[in-house]
Amino acid sequence: MLQPRGLAVFHEYDFSIVHRSWPPAPLRDGTMALFDRLFARACCSNMGTRLWTLLVEAGFETPDCRAEYPIDGGSDSPYFEWFTESLRSVLPHAIALGIVTADEINIDTFEERLRAENIAAGSCFPAPAMIGAFARLKG
Repeated sequence: MLQPRGLAVFHEYDFSIVHRSWPPAPLRDGTMALFDRLFARACCSNMGTRLWTLLVEAGFETPDCRAEYPIDGGSDSPYFEWFTESLRSVLPHAIALGIVTADEINIDTFEERLRAENIAAGSCFPAPAMIGAFARLKG
C-alpha cells in the first residue's frame, strides 16, 4: 500500500503501436500482428497507453508518461532470440485461442528464418512500444 504522495512506476508494452520493418520483413511484421491479436483477446494489447488513465482513475496526480522503442537489426542482433523466445512463451495461448497453429509458426526454425529474412532484406527491427509512467498518489 502506498502512502500519500507515494510514487508508483510502471513500464508496459503497447502492441497497438508497432512500426513495420523497413524494408519490409513479412515474417517479423506478421508476428507482431499476432502479438497484437493475442493480447487484444487475452487482456489488452495497449496496456501501455492505458496507464495514464488508469493512474488518474486510481487517485494519482497527473502521471508523467513516455513512449519509446529501440530499433535493431543485422546478423548479430539479440532481437531475433528475444523475439523468438517471447513468441515461444505465448504460443500455447495463441494456439488455444485459434489465432495461429503450431505448423504456421514452426517455432523450432523461427529464429533462423527471422534472422535470414532480416539479413536478406537489410531490414531494421523495431521493437514494440514501451510506455513508462510514474505518478504520485494524491494526499
